[in-house]
Amino acid sequence: MKQLPANWWLPWLVRARTLLVEHRNLLNRINVFPVADADTGTNLVATVGRAADTAGLADEPDFATAARAALRGARGNSGTLVSVWLLGLAGELEGLDCPDVVQLHHALLAGAQRAQSALSQPAEGTALTVMSALAAVPPTENFGGYLAKLVDAAESTVRQSAHAEHARHGWVDSGALGMLLVTAALYSAITATEATADYSDLLVLPPAFEGKKLLDSEVAGARTQPQVEVMCTMQLPVYEVTALRSALDTIGDSVSIAQVCAGHEALWAIHVHVAKERDALRVLEAAGEPQDVRVTALDTAEHQERHAGELA
Repeated sequence: MKQLPANWWLPWLVRARTLLVEHRNLLNRINVFPVADADTGTNLVATVGRAADTAGLADEPDFATAARAALRGARGNSGTLVSVWLLGLAGELEGLDCPDVVQLHHALLAGAQRAQSALSQPAEGTALTVMSALAAVPPTENFGGYLAKLVDAAESTVRQSAHAEHARHGWVDSGALGMLLVTAALYSAITATEATADYSDLLVLPPAFEGKKLLDSEVAGARTQPQVEVMCTMQLPVYEVTALRSALDTIGDSVSIAQVCAGHEALWAIHVHVAKERDALRVLEAAGEPQDVRVTALDTAEHQERHAGELA
C-alpha cells in the first residue's frame, strides 16, 4: 500500500477507542504520574471517544474537526496531550485525503512538536516520549512495514519508561502505554488485522526493581495538600499566552496550553494542577474569561471512589 484510503483516520479513532476501553483498567491501575489518581484510562477513552463520535455524527467527516472536538472536551493531562498530538497530525495533513508514507511521517513530526510546545515542563518516559519516538521512525516504501516499525518503536519506548524518574513499582508509564495502544490501533485499522497483544505483563515486577518498591501510601504522601485539576478554554491573543503560562507555572504544575482554533483572539485549551481551585481561577480570570471550566479533585475519597470499580 502506497497511500492511505480516504477517511483512513476514522476507523483508526474507532479502533483506538476500542483498545483503550479494553485496557482501561490496566491504564488506571498503573497511573502514577503526574498524579496517582487512577484515571488515565478513563480520560483517554473519553477524549479519543469524543473525536470518534464527532466524526461519526458528521455528514462530511473531517480529521481536524474531530481533533478539535477532542481537545475542547479533553479529560485530564493524558487526554489533553493526545488531543493536541492529533490536532498536530490533522493540521499537517490538511487537504491530503490519501496521504503517503512520507506525508504521514511529516504529520507525526508535526504532532510531536505541537504536543511538546503545549507543555511547560515536558517529562521523559511519558506519552510525549512515545510521540517523539514515532516521529523518529524513518519512512519506508510501503505502509505495512512503516506501521509495524511504529508499533515496535512505541513498545520499546513504553518498556523503557519503567526506568523513568517518576516510575513506581517497576511499572511503565500509563500515558505512554496509552499511546502504544493508539499506535497499535493505527496499524490494526490500516492493515485490517486484529491487534492481539496483551500488555498485562507490564505489571509484573522485574527483579531489577525489587529494591525500588514503594507503598501506595508513600506515593500519596508526596502530596501534602489537596490538589485539583482545572481545565477550561479561553480566547486570548497569541502574545498573551506566554504570560498566562508563566503565571500558571507559578501556582501549579502539569501546565499545558494548546491552541484549538486560530484567529486574532485564538481559542486555547488550558490544563493545570493546583492546590485550590480558586488559585487557578484567579489567574485565569485576570487573563480573560475562562469557558467550559471543569474541576476535578485529584486526591479526595470521592475521586478515588469514582474509579474504584475500574480498579477491581
